[in-house]
Amino acid sequence: MRRLLLLLLTVPLAHAASQETAPLLRPGALVRFVRMDTVDRATGEVRFTYPEGRLESADARSLLLRPASASSTQAVAQEPVRVPVMGVIRVESFSGLQRHAVAGALLGLTLGAATGYLTTHSDDSEGRGKCANVSFLFCSAPSPSGNPIPSASRAARIGATGMVAGALVGYLIRTERWTQIDLEAFQRRFGIE
Repeated sequence: MRRLLLLLLTVPLAHAASQETAPLLRPGALVRFVRMDTVDRATGEVRFTYPEGRLESADARSLLLRPASASSTQAVAQEPVRVPVMGVIRVESFSGLQRHAVAGALLGLTLGAATGYLTTHSDDSEGRGKCANVSFLFCSAPSPSGNPIPSASRAARIGATGMVAGALVGYLIRTERWTQIDLEAFQRRFGIE
């Protein structure tokens, strides 16, 4: 059990450390931008655009993106979009999918420990006596000797169960991870002052 917990907690950390920290803007990379598109001088309203796709090529004034699609056959059929580099205020590159085992384990531990403590504490306050035989969540019989079973013991057991369940659920949940590219380096690359 300890080895499984150690494995569940260390694999995501080792995976995150092995990923590159500053992705380069290279052809084929999945990128997204925030671009200040137009400013209405009368009202002062600024409009932003959010182009996203695979980088095909770059010249001195613009980038050519092929819109990202769930299907690669659809992505080939879509026309590339030219994105001017002037007005780009944020650049991000796709870094892969991220699992959430550590966050799930911490959430499961917290919820499990709180549940274990509160169920034991509520059993004691109802006047039924102390628990002698503890099932997974409830007291099954009062203790004839009057020796209390500590609520910390139940909180620890249910907390450990919640931690394992939370780590497994968090490991199954994957979200996109985007890494911000240094805007000054991006502007220097295209000669933008």
